[in-house]
Amino acid sequence: MWNFAVRDDGVVPLPSIRYRTPLDAGATADAGAGAGAGQELTLTVDRAPDSRPSLQISYDDGKTWTPVTVRRKGTEWAATLKNPASGFVSLHAKAAGVDQTVIRAYAVKSRRS
Repeated sequence: MWNFAVRDDGVVPLPSIRYRTPLDAGATADAGAGAGAGQELTLTVDRAPDSRPSLQISYDDGKTWTPVTVRRKGTEWAATLKNPASGFVSLHAKAAGVDQTVIRAYAVKSRRS
């Protein structure tokens, strides 16, 4: 349950989760060495930076999810994702009352594609 007061300007800053990972202009990661190649993902929990996020990854558009270890990295959080040889990666994160699912967060292509 959330309790908060609305300021006079009507803006309510709520917690959110932001992601950063190296992608090209088409939101695509390079599979590099192939299936299982590591992809570092940085997570920032806005308005609740000490809230440790949980993270899950899916390669089948959210039908099944696998937990991913999240570690502290300075003032942010980080995880190393294992990319498929090609296809899409979906993310499900929770922190500070935020429950966020991003289906097809990014694509993965092999260097040979």
